[in-house]
Amino acid sequence: MTAVPSPAQGSRILIKPSFAGLQEKISFGLSYRGLNKAYHGHGPLRVTVGLEDLNTGDPVMGARLPWVTIVNFCGFSPRQISAGIALKPTKGLTLASEITWKGWSEYRTYLDLWPIPEFEDTYTYRGGSEYTWYPAFSLRILKSITRICLRAGYYYEPSPVQTLDPGYVYLNIPSDNIFDSDLDVFSLGFCLTLAGETMEHEIELFSQYHHLRPYTRMTFIDSIYAYQYNIPPRDEYFPVEISGKAWAIGGGYTIRF
Repeated sequence: MTAVPSPAQGSRILIKPSFAGLQEKISFGLSYRGLNKAYHGHGPLRVTVGLEDLNTGDPVMGARLPWVTIVNFCGFSPRQISAGIALKPTKGLTLASEITWKGWSEYRTYLDLWPIPEFEDTYTYRGGSEYTWYPAFSLRILKSITRICLRAGYYYEPSPVQTLDPGYVYLNIPSDNIFDSDLDVFSLGFCLTLAGETMEHEIELFSQYHHLRPYTRMTFIDSIYAYQYNIPPRDEYFPVEISGKAWAIGGGYTIRF
């Protein structure tokens, strides 16, 4: 059993059984990462409001508001614990599964306030497989290929944003407009290892399909939101449909001496 320090305020533990020939057949892993958040700014702010001439843009009258203290977050990574298992049922085949708990209930908005509605903790589920083939091609052009890997995976990422209390909509109480959706991600990968005279070359390619599960959320439209998106101010709720999809592709090249 080994424990490895993590750069993100955490540690990882890997357990490989050393009895009954299971060391190369099964592995267990446990990982912990602490809360990680960053600030864009934290300090006093004084705002001036007023009227200006619509033709010239010159100020007509104004007033200074009292000093206030602001806090802006520019990043938030929740506290999380992951547990996983990897199996090698047959030669060349690896199957892996993992579950991750994320402490999203600690999230606060850029004003250091709890969001409305507050976030809830989530569980992310991942599964993946890899098949490794060590060919022995006789053709000279293919003889340098020493390993071929085919990979596939899936994970489900639930949204930490809770369903809005119907009472807010009924009483027209403002809430935070945080748009998010449960996410399904499917991935495929390919790896090719080439042996050279003094070094080894490895080429990796992958693609991912991200699917945002569609849903409808009651959204509170206030004057600021309406101004930003050029819609009439309402100060009331109306339904917004949320969905989407995205593709991601990438690759890597590694040299081993």
